[in-house]
Amino acid sequence: MQYYFGQFRLSIDTVELFYQEQVISIDPKMFEVLCFFCVNTDRVISREELLTEIWKNSIVSENTLNKLIASLRKSLNDNAKSPTFIQTVPKLGYRFICPVTQSESHQKNNSQRNAKTNLPNSSLKKLSAKFHLLTFSLVIAVIVLSLLSWKYLFSNTAIDKENATDIQTLTRMAGNKFSPFIAQNGKTLTFLTRQAGIDKLWIKALNSNELSEILHSFEHIDQIVQWENSNEIVLLVRNKGKKQIMRGQVVANKLHLLSQSMVNINNWRIYDIAAIKNNQFFMIAKSSGHNNPALYSFNFFKPGIEQVPLNINDNAILSRLDINPQQTRILLLSKNYDDSSSLYQLNIENYAQRHYHTFAAIVRNAIWQHDGEGVFYTTPPPAQKLMAINSVKKQKPAITISSSEYLCCDMARIPDGKNLIYRTNIRNFSIDWLTKSEYSINNSTVYDMLPKLFHREPALAFV
Repeated sequence: MQYYFGQFRLSIDTVELFYQEQVISIDPKMFEVLCFFCVNTDRVISREELLTEIWKNSIVSENTLNKLIASLRKSLNDNAKSPTFIQTVPKLGYRFICPVTQSESHQKNNSQRNAKTNLPNSSLKKLSAKFHLLTFSLVIAVIVLSLLSWKYLFSNTAIDKENATDIQTLTRMAGNKFSPFIAQNGKTLTFLTRQAGIDKLWIKALNSNELSEILHSFEHIDQIVQWENSNEIVLLVRNKGKKQIMRGQVVANKLHLLSQSMVNINNWRIYDIAAIKNNQFFMIAKSSGHNNPALYSFNFFKPGIEQVPLNINDNAILSRLDINPQQTRILLLSKNYDDSSSLYQLNIENYAQRHYHTFAAIVRNAIWQHDGEGVFYTTPPPAQKLMAINSVKKQKPAITISSSEYLCCDMARIPDGKNLIYRTNIRNFSIDWLTKSEYSINNSTVYDMLPKLFHREPALAFV
């Protein structure tokens, strides 16, 4: 897929931006934003929508978005006061005002150029080989969903990597895969992919290689909230900039809408959401006028939203939640301003709260183990270990699996008492040299924080 605007060409196939066929270097987040602009031309895109679309469940400041837009304008040689491409709409967001055209492939144009230059066949073959090698090397994320089982998962001894067995790759496909969800019967997996601003819904049987795309009518799907045995699914979606919680049924690989929640979440920024029995939902969200996200509850068929009272540190920012298999307790993960992370458990019936554990570094995600007491979590960046801890039994953290690929946020239990789904991808990290006049590094494409291990003497940087 190619997008053309002005004298620029954006190649989805090779993940490159060209100006008059000269490659313009941009980082992955800038590429994602530019892709999103190209598929949403001539409409106002709110800052909240961009933050949700590009960073998803990660908590980043609006200053990060400001820097990214400024860098993108610089790469496009665009003037914010008299824009050709990215127009700022005060108090609303941004609009991509340059006309955009698209084509399926740039191969035909390349063939015509090669014919005009009368290159010999051997040269063409070498160029073709180099092109395919470049395409392969520039793939940003090759994301996998893997099935992990443990031989002694619930023994009294600490879990270690020697007990992790039968790691099975479920799928390798293009696009950013996220929000895996296992049906209650443990037989099917549903997940989302996002590529070039297009969201697709997939279903896979765990006991076969069959993978089916489920057709839907939504512009964007941000999260799979619930997946029931009757093929009913609850989704957090966005249509024309409006957020909705929808319930549908999958019939013949097509999603048929059944009902829409009565809760109005249009002006909310939702970080995570989960469902329990009796159409009850919990979400970590932030409404307009509030600085930090909080925990809320609501019923699918009732209009009200209630804030759940919590007693946590003011410096803690809630980011993820998980319901235990017994549906009696909520696990809350917070990221703290001192670069630590904390876990809290909350009784669903009476909201009794207990501190579970505090980590000395940022933890991206944590979920209950199958017994509802222990916790699985991913290690801080660059995250390559999936750990287990049980504060109830006072077990210290132990390695469950060590991966050569980057462990992402998403994990999901298979309701068989022992197996787990987790997601990985390959990430490109870059380190920039620090000059005398620049004592900070912009690594917001990975995590919105400054690395602590940088020695800030003039022109020196140590990791």
